[in-house]
Amino acid sequence: MRSPAPWKLTDKEVVALRLAGLDIAGALLFKPQRTEFEDVVVNALRLYARSSLEGETTDRVINILAALESLPVRDASEPIQQNLGERLAFYLADTANDRMRIVATLRGVYGGRSSFLHRGKVPGDNPELKNFLGDAWKLHVKVVRAASHFATKRDFINSIEAEKFA
Repeated sequence: MRSPAPWKLTDKEVVALRLAGLDIAGALLFKPQRTEFEDVVVNALRLYARSSLEGETTDRVINILAALESLPVRDASEPIQQNLGERLAFYLADTANDRMRIVATLRGVYGGRSSFLHRGKVPGDNPELKNFLGDAWKLHVKVVRAASHFATKRDFINSIEAEKFA
C-alpha cells in the first residue's frame, strides 16, 4: 500500500497563510504567559482547526459554531444566536448591507444546525454555507491579529458593543 502524497504548499500559499496571521497564531500558541483573551483565542483556534478534520459538513459546522460562540458571546445567560450574529456583523463589516447579510447567513446556518441536531435532518446543499465559512475565516484571522489588544474577553466584547452603538 502506498503512502499518501505529502501535502505541499506553494510559496504563494505560504505567503498567504503568513499574511493571514499564521506566524502570530503560532507565537500565541506557544506563548508561556497568555492573557485571558489570548487563551480564549487559542481555544477558538483549536475548535476551528478541529473542524477541518471532520468528514461531514454538519460536524464541521458544529465545530466552527462552537469556535465562533466562544469569542463574542459573554456567557450562557445571553441569547447566543442574536448576540453572535450582531457582534460578528459589527466586527467584520462596515456597511449595513454587509452586516445584515452576515446576520442572515448565520441565522440560516443555525437553522440547518438545529434541523440536524433536533430532528436528525441532514441538510442539503446550503448556499449560505460558503458565506458562513468565509465569515468564520475572516473572524479568526482578525481576532488573531487583535489578540494582544485585549486583556479579557469582556474587553473584546465591549469594544464591539462600543462600535455597535457609536
